[in-house]
Order: sequence, then structure tokens, then C-alpha cells
Amino acid sequence: DGSGKMFKPSNMKPAELAAVPDACPDEVSPVPPEPPVSALGPSSRIRIIGLKAQPHLNGELGTVVEWDDCEGRWKVHMDDGSGKMLKPANLQLMDEQTSSLASAGAGSTSMTTA
Repeated sequence: DGSGKMFKPSNMKPAELAAVPDACPDEVSPVPPEPPVSALGPSSRIRIIGLKAQPHLNGELGTVVEWDDCEGRWKVHMDDGSGKMLKPANLQLMDEQTSSLASAGAGSTSMTTA
């Protein structure tokens, strides 16, 4: 509250130094989750699938940036410039041919107005 307090030395004791917090302070488990074993990794092209909370994102394309241990999700840079953090189950790996066809199709439809 910012007000000054006066304490008797007999009413004070040294505080123990707090431990330096980990990268994941709310983490219950001392071992962070590992990225799932798959072909996904940084620079992988993906398509979003199976989202229920934001179904309008299903089918959108992006590029994997990195795995976030604290969240247990992949950081993804979307083709529209936004960033998302997604569970591995919601990412479908795109092969090079599918990715280039989908990007070309998205580019031709991006000029339409709603």
C-alpha cells in the first residue's frame, strides 16, 4: 500500500531467498513435455485441422516456428501473418506439392471481398 511500517528487530527474521522461477512457473510436472515424435519441426508447412473452438481456422495454412515446452504446443506463423499456438493433433503436415497448390489457390481467392 506504500505506507511506511515500523518493526521491532525482535519481530523480524531474514527471508530465505526465493528460487529462480523456471521457464514454466505454473508447471506441475518437473519435466516439460517433449514435442511429439513426428515429421513436424521448424519450417514445416502445415494445415490446421480439427479445431472446435475456432472452426473457421480449419483448412488455413502456416509454417511451424518452434515447439513451446510450457504450453505443449507448436508456434505457427500463419500465411495471413498472424501467429497461433496449436496442439500437434490440430496440425496436418503438408507435402511440398500439396503446399504449393494450396498456396497458389489461396492466393487467387485472396482478392475476393466479403
